[in-house]
Amino acid sequence: MTNETVPLTCSRKIPFCLVGNGAAMMLVGLLVGLTIPLAPFPRLMLSAHISFLLSGLLSVIAGLLIKTSMAQVCDRAGTVIVVAHVSNWALAVSAVAGACWGATKALPLAGAQAGAPGAAAWQETVVFLCHAVPSVILIVAWILLVHGICKACCQESATGH
Repeated sequence: MTNETVPLTCSRKIPFCLVGNGAAMMLVGLLVGLTIPLAPFPRLMLSAHISFLLSGLLSVIAGLLIKTSMAQVCDRAGTVIVVAHVSNWALAVSAVAGACWGATKALPLAGAQAGAPGAAAWQETVVFLCHAVPSVILIVAWILLVHGICKACCQESATGH
């Protein structure tokens, strides 16, 4: 028995990146929750708080699925998955900005319920793009994860375990 540590390869780093990212997002989400009553548009800040928490939770789940081998993904797919989850910072931070600015285009229902008047055109564009781009990347990431789960399930069935 030796005390040598095995270096983290790219594939072994992926779950740790995802879980660390998720934990950080959940921590920031909890802190954002403290600011809800102080925000110009509290309902939009509640939405930002929930965005941080759910994005963090999804990141942790993705990391655990890969770590436990319940999802088998190659390094390239793992990198896409990490990039997608890290890109959710842009989404969540822009939700905070939208709550301060009163932006309504990215989340029209929440904006309407908050009574937000809408923000300057450039602010609306920033919030919209920071919501749209990470959302598309995250959909691709979860397609890769679901494919990885199916792959692991098929292998498990084939080996009879």
